[in-house]
Amino acid sequence: MTQRGYQRTVSLLFEPKIAGNVSGVFVDASAEIAGGRRHGRGHSWPGEEDAIARPAPSLTATAIQHFLRRSFDAGCATMGIALLAPVFAMIALAIKLDSGGPVFYSQVRMGMELRKFRLLKFRSMFSNSAGGSLLTAPEDARITRVGRVLRRCKLDELPQLVNVLKGDMQLVGVRPQVEMFVDFYRAEYAELLQTRPGITDVSSLIFRDEAKFFLKDSMEKQYVARILPIKLEMSLKYARTRTFFSDLEILFRTVLGLPCPHTAWEGTEFDPAIQSLSNFISKHVS
Repeated sequence: MTQRGYQRTVSLLFEPKIAGNVSGVFVDASAEIAGGRRHGRGHSWPGEEDAIARPAPSLTATAIQHFLRRSFDAGCATMGIALLAPVFAMIALAIKLDSGGPVFYSQVRMGMELRKFRLLKFRSMFSNSAGGSLLTAPEDARITRVGRVLRRCKLDELPQLVNVLKGDMQLVGVRPQVEMFVDFYRAEYAELLQTRPGITDVSSLIFRDEAKFFLKDSMEKQYVARILPIKLEMSLKYARTRTFFSDLEILFRTVLGLPCPHTAWEGTEFDPAIQSLSNFISKHVS
């Protein structure tokens, strides 16, 4: 996405005449992005031309790949739940002792083919903290003591193994978003969500500490204008070239806390050899 595209995004977000009509902003912006591509304006994602020119795999081959990937994901999720059952129990006890209330938290997210499902997490906020921002600030007062530990170690995401087992998610894939953010970049998510969303992907590794990139105010606007476009560019690039072995690499890097492979940003606007991710994000603010 070019800097001009970022500027158009920010102007849409801050346009006074549409303030207070958030859903309208997202839908209109998505249509503008999609419309620009249909008529030859706007930016093509890296590899988009190759993806269009490349012949589609046969239906049989696609079905076999889908079956094998689904079998692998379900098998890993089953094994993970069984092996981590003691960890689940200890986390549940810690949540109860720390703040009481329910152990799990669920939120409606957009899944495969833009269908809604409920994403599961261990609850990391106080049970009476409904409302407020959809995003979490670095020192968010809504987060419990145990919740801070769970978030820092990514343990709050473990219940999503149940989502994988149910077929709502897969192990590696674009992170599922709330409908508001999906509507803003509808064309990009329509491509990414041809398969199930995932627990981890390249953008999850790059933005492992995402909260540190936010300023104090207007977090949703910052996320849409500064961070989400970069995450989508990385996810689209990976989705168009992913293999079973590249998925294994992403899984191992996630579990071991290793950085994202350099291939994630090859051919994109971000080059860590030239600038830091923080500077890159800041550069795209109008």
